[in-house]
Amino acid sequence: MAIKLMSGENDKVSISGSKLRIDSFEMLGSPVPAFELDCEELQGALVRLYLSPFGTYTVRANDWRGGWWQVAEIDLPPRSFRQVEQENQDTGELELVDVPIPLDLSKIEVKVWSLPSF
Repeated sequence: MAIKLMSGENDKVSISGSKLRIDSFEMLGSPVPAFELDCEELQGALVRLYLSPFGTYTVRANDWRGGWWQVAEIDLPPRSFRQVEQENQDTGELELVDVPIPLDLSKIEVKVWSLPSF
């Protein structure tokens, strides 16, 4: 799955593990700084990333309000866990403990739109 271009080209967006990164670029002759979003804590939400005309980003999770320029959208699955045996510090007995499985955006469809080119 991973990155799916929805319109135009966009070589500034990349993913690594649970992080979505947008490299810096120029808009209206001004630099827009790089941006990184860790989606780990947003699991279970529909996340949309918008760019403002002033070069700042807004993250909306399960929020249907729009923004000036949509850059990305990720429908994140709920957090998943695996059970591991762990020794109880008080009793010394083994018990099953839920351990979160790290989010990997490369296994999820990340919709990406072109960046403003004016």
